Amino acid sequence: MKTNVFVKRFLVGLLVVMMVPYGAFSQQTTSSGKAFGEAELDQMLAPIALYPDALLAQVLLAATFPDQVAEANRWLKDNPNLKGDALNDAIDKMGWDLSVKALAPFPQVLAMMAEQSAWTQRMGEAFMAQESDVMASIQRLRAKAYTAGNLKTTSEQNVVVKGEVYEIAPVNPRVVYVPRYDPAVVYGTWWWPSYPPYAYYPVWPGVAVGVGIGLGIGFWGAVGVGAAWGWGWGSWNWAGRSMNVNVNRNININRNINRNRNFRTTNARNVAGGKGAGRRAGMGRGGKHGEGRGTGHAGRGGKRGTGHAGRGGKRGTGHAGRGGGGGKHGGGAKHGGAKHGGGKHGGGKHGGGAKHGGGGHRGGGHGGGHGGGHGGKR
Repeated sequence: MKTNVFVKRFLVGLLVVMMVPYGAFSQQTTSSGKAFGEAELDQMLAPIALYPDALLAQVLLAATFPDQVAEANRWLKDNPNLKGDALNDAIDKMGWDLSVKALAPFPQVLAMMAEQSAWTQRMGEAFMAQESDVMASIQRLRAKAYTAGNLKTTSEQNVVVKGEVYEIAPVNPRVVYVPRYDPAVVYGTWWWPSYPPYAYYPVWPGVAVGVGIGLGIGFWGAVGVGAAWGWGWGSWNWAGRSMNVNVNRNININRNINRNRNFRTTNARNVAGGKGAGRRAGMGRGGKHGEGRGTGHAGRGGKRGTGHAGRGGKRGTGHAGRGGGGGKHGGGAKHGGAKHGGGKHGGGKHGGGAKHGGGGHRGGGHGGGHGGGHGGKR
């Protein structure tokens, strides 16, 4: 009798083990308290890890503003004839983050991000929550490509190896080439069998340079950029596993900028996803009720709080331009908060103003917030 019970338990245990997906025991993808493990990060970052450092930075930061990426992609497709100064003049009027504006000369990259929106959103979430892990994954991927003989200095790019750090920069800082490669090939034998690399590519018209897809690394055609494009956004601190970015998120680095007046850096996590005061045009992650990753402390937005714009929705009180509610009774200050979220377009009688966003009738109350959304008549 006891033998039969033992055999039954053994068979049940064996069945459970057989039902576990292949690699679940051998591939530890997440650590305690982390949403994304090494396997998932390598998988999602494989399509862009070999981009030049400055372009890679813009892609990662722009991924924390997926709604703006989608909006910019639509806008660029609706205005295909805008080039040069005319394009820059139009972009200057947009409330997009610096990173999204910086990708305007690369509409194919923006299109790839917009079309693969789930991937873009996950990548942005990973960068905001696990900046150092994302950077470690990028360097791990670059090391694999370098060892496989596929990451090297060419006439289009310089690859500089500093110990365990691999830096990639254009040979000419005014001309950027977007690499074209197959992530399943360029890194050598893939080391996460249960997490094969995503294979997303920008679709680029015109003549490609080099070997490219399936045969190593090639390049799409040259893209001309402004003198400040390579540095006006900030810089990588690869050794320290952090990114420093320009605190002025409303400039357009496709133009020449005043380095003394318009350039001061902070850690990327302070601005990614619309964090920090003075955000514009729905930079929060939002969602239907204006909640999410925006600046203020509003909680669930709606008429009872100021929230950040995000995707807005009828109940959100963020930026009016994206359907975030806003209007006369919007919360927040004139430019997203001032000191305590009060100010011209949110405090006083109708907004979420006052010191802590309380009071007011119809507008504020319940978490007006320190930083708020844009709200107001804007």
